[in-house]
Amino acid sequence: MNQNIKSLSIAAFALVGMLACVKEIPQETSPQETPGVTVTLSTTVNLPEDTKALTPEGVKTFAVGDQIAVVYKNTSGNTVKVDSEALKSTDITGGGTSATFTVTLENPDRTQDVTYIYPAAMAKDNGDPNLEALASQDGTLETLAQNLDYACFTGAWNAGALPTATLQNQLAILAITLKSSDGASVINNEISRLTLFAGTQSYVVTRTPAEGTIYIAIQPTSGTNIQLVAQSAARYYTKSLTDKTYAANNGYPVAFRMAALPEGALPGKFTVASGTQVYFAKGNLQHEGSNWQFAANQWDYYPDSRDMFGYNDWSGATQVSDGWDVLSQAEWNTLINTRTVSNTLQTGARFTLATLGGSVKGLIVFPDHYVHPDGTGFTAGTYNAESNFTATVSIEGWAKMEMAGCMFIPAAGYKSYSKDWQYIGDAVCVSSKTETTSGKYYYTPYFASSGYNTSDQSYKETWSSVRMYKGTAPVSGISLNKTATYIHPGGTETLTATVTPSAAANPGVSWTSSNPTVATVNAATGEITAVAKGSATITATALDGSGVTATCAVTVIPEGALPGKFTVASGKQVYFSKGNLQAVFASAGSTCTWQFAEHQWDYIGGRTSGGSEQITGNNFINGNGSVSAAGTVDIFGWSTVSTTFGIHNSQNNSTYSGSFRDWGGECHYQRR
Repeated sequence: MNQNIKSLSIAAFALVGMLACVKEIPQETSPQETPGVTVTLSTTVNLPEDTKALTPEGVKTFAVGDQIAVVYKNTSGNTVKVDSEALKSTDITGGGTSATFTVTLENPDRTQDVTYIYPAAMAKDNGDPNLEALASQDGTLETLAQNLDYACFTGAWNAGALPTATLQNQLAILAITLKSSDGASVINNEISRLTLFAGTQSYVVTRTPAEGTIYIAIQPTSGTNIQLVAQSAARYYTKSLTDKTYAANNGYPVAFRMAALPEGALPGKFTVASGTQVYFAKGNLQHEGSNWQFAANQWDYYPDSRDMFGYNDWSGATQVSDGWDVLSQAEWNTLINTRTVSNTLQTGARFTLATLGGSVKGLIVFPDHYVHPDGTGFTAGTYNAESNFTATVSIEGWAKMEMAGCMFIPAAGYKSYSKDWQYIGDAVCVSSKTETTSGKYYYTPYFASSGYNTSDQSYKETWSSVRMYKGTAPVSGISLNKTATYIHPGGTETLTATVTPSAAANPGVSWTSSNPTVATVNAATGEITAVAKGSATITATALDGSGVTATCAVTVIPEGALPGKFTVASGKQVYFSKGNLQAVFASAGSTCTWQFAEHQWDYIGGRTSGGSEQITGNNFINGNGSVSAAGTVDIFGWSTVSTTFGIHNSQNNSTYSGSFRDWGGECHYQRR
């Protein structure tokens, strides 16, 4: 297709028209041919004038090389799909909004409706629209315009002739902006994968993280619950929407605040005790060299000691200090045997033994609420019981199941304290944090074709896989180390936040300033930098999407000022300096520098700062404005303005006349 550029906005890129393939009864004469033979027919197909293209601007137009698929019934009652000849330039009229397509049909039954699908690539061989093509997208508007901009028409033959048609778009287009949970920043540039679940339908966008809107073409929805799961290099983000309607022939610019999951956690929630749900890690715990990490993929494992551990060997992992833990034996029992699961594959299905990617055996555990996405290629096995890993799913299909919340633990086997490696690739053996009453053993649930047992025991020296979890509790409160602070321009101060509960799944916060022209704040660290005199509110917002916030009032005050405000005249408030004014002389006869005393209670009075000498006559301050020794002075009279100090002496009382003052030779006072 081509684009005839107009000055049209994409603000909503509204696609006006009917919501499904519609019937039209055009007026065309029928060509003459012998019934029951191959015929070549032509038809005129139009695009609505007000249908906008899926490009930043422009009207949808036909292009040289375009084809439509014609779906019809033949005289034997079979559905047949054929593609038209490719358009030539002479076929296109009306500035590209109309075209004559030529198609060859065999034994068409003219009593049955005929359907046109455009572009032809959006039609399957059986004549159905190729909606499966929507399952995998790249998030760009260009790809949607070229390959997925599906429009169709269904109508009756006109006296034996193919009907003239006006196509109607069949998809809803979402132009998506993903934001942090506080709405302060756009995170599209972090996202490499975005999955949108609408009921059982799923749409996966795989992309290189970049700035800019993410576009998804979806089938129309009506009152549908929608789940978005976005994946960055560090974490998953989720968003749940209820009762959403996105109509065909419409575009929807939407912005979603995404809840950030704990770094390294999968998006599914699993009940492991009454009232307690957890997230599981994205892979088994691994230790290599001095580094602790989670495996990059759920199915990864080493047939050696790098990801096998004896009882409590994992206690030194950095993940433990970050709130990760290992299930107890009772929690494993709840997860596998007793929790209630809503599962569209089978009611109550909690787990199944499966083979992933044709070779890796393991345990699939379904989240508490699981809607199995279409297009995974998953082949069901036995649920909630031992089996010979008969369920199967491809790596590509598993990616959808993982985004929908499933956990997979590979059959990595185990190593006994006295034996070699056992059952590698044939048994799932996992650690618990529960030791037996004797103290010699700990519980190590296992799953194999011969059976499963969440109460199995092993010597503490036995090595098993470790799959860690983190609680799903949301942040309920945030307290800051300060609720108000005063800073001078250019100064910095770092706020710290403490969240409750302490076991919150994602205890992170982000920081924002209400007035960056007065004070900025580092979004990650909470460090405030004062910019200019004024007030700002610094807000800490929980990253988990709970909406919990805490604030600190920041006042940027003049350099050297105290934080209090004082009324000194009607409508006039002032700040006072932090201490008395002082003139500092580095040496006899030198020009002074000015400063405020370090503390409000500091004073020098009639002495130099370095000794007890009294200021009398010319023994310290000379009448010409110089000093006879190094020192600091903080008592002043009125005198001639001078950059060198201009102080009077006891014999020169005439210098008190006029408006001159001792402190007038320097701009400390004038600035404040």
